[in-house]
Amino acid sequence: MPRPKTWRRVRCEPGYRYFKPQGVPLSSLDKRDLGSDELEAIRLADMLGLAQVEAASMMNISQPTFNRILASARHKAAECVVSGLAMRIVSPEKSNSVVDTSDALPARGRRMKERQFRFRCTSCDLQMILHERPQKCFCCGSTAIVREGWKQRFSRSSHREANSDRNVNK
Repeated sequence: MPRPKTWRRVRCEPGYRYFKPQGVPLSSLDKRDLGSDELEAIRLADMLGLAQVEAASMMNISQPTFNRILASARHKAAECVVSGLAMRIVSPEKSNSVVDTSDALPARGRRMKERQFRFRCTSCDLQMILHERPQKCFCCGSTAIVREGWKQRFSRSSHREANSDRNVNK
């Protein structure tokens, strides 16, 4: 039985799921899956111009693994562009990745998956799975980030207004 994949750290998740040729309906196109780890490898190596060793450490994987992921991603992207195929961006959970903004590696013996929370940027609708709330969105830079699955608490002023309305109605 093969060894399980390690969790790859992904810094940004796009706000879209498909990339396709313009003017052609998605239903009539063949589709290729591009994992979020492959998209991150292209972003680090080709867009940001990082060396493979540095990019691999940012993704929490070895350099040979990064090289294989990057080669696979470039092959899929080239195939989609040349052949006119639709490219589907697979969610981080399905591609064994974690959307993470922290620069620190997890403590030894801990899994990256434990104690993670889901956050959403209200400006660009980016969903993130992180260990803690980020200061700002890493795609649009907005500070309007909310934790998913939690009810909004009343601020003191709205709480006072609710109590004053209740007292008036008595």
